[in-house]
Amino acid sequence: PDYSICYNIEDDSVLKSFCEKDEIKNAIADLTNDKDSNQYILSFLSDFSSKSTKDKLEALNNLDFDIINSNFIKSKLSMIYGDILIDKGDLDSGIAKYNQALALVDEKKEFSALLNYKIALAFELKDQILKANEYIDYALECDYQNLSLESNIDRLKWSIAHALSNPSEQ
Repeated sequence: PDYSICYNIEDDSVLKSFCEKDEIKNAIADLTNDKDSNQYILSFLSDFSSKSTKDKLEALNNLDFDIINSNFIKSKLSMIYGDILIDKGDLDSGIAKYNQALALVDEKKEFSALLNYKIALAFELKDQILKANEYIDYALECDYQNLSLESNIDRLKWSIAHALSNPSEQ
């Protein structure tokens, strides 16, 4: 049986009383704890955005990515994981997570462009300008329509080109 209707029940008192029965609560708990079910991932994602950065990092550390069937979801979570690590100053681990995400969905489209941009930016932060240039070029090879992303890629490419033309500043 599908008990997913029990997630948002505040507007219907009959449904709410049904969903508050112990057997229904136990069935939902069983589904959300079954790591092989899609319900487990939905449950993980449903409260993820409300977590603190520290709690998100802990949740991602504890998540078994192998149980996620969708490469798209794995790649998005890997990117978020990378974002958190970069924000915490762990550039090497963040780059590794971005590369994991890229390996899952390297389709030379917008998401690949975004990941390559993020990797290039992290390498620029590490003052590894040649590596940053390599990844920003990968981003430029992708097909994307997002004007904000295009602007960010162009700005970073200019910054990298400037750094490469002035080696004394590196």
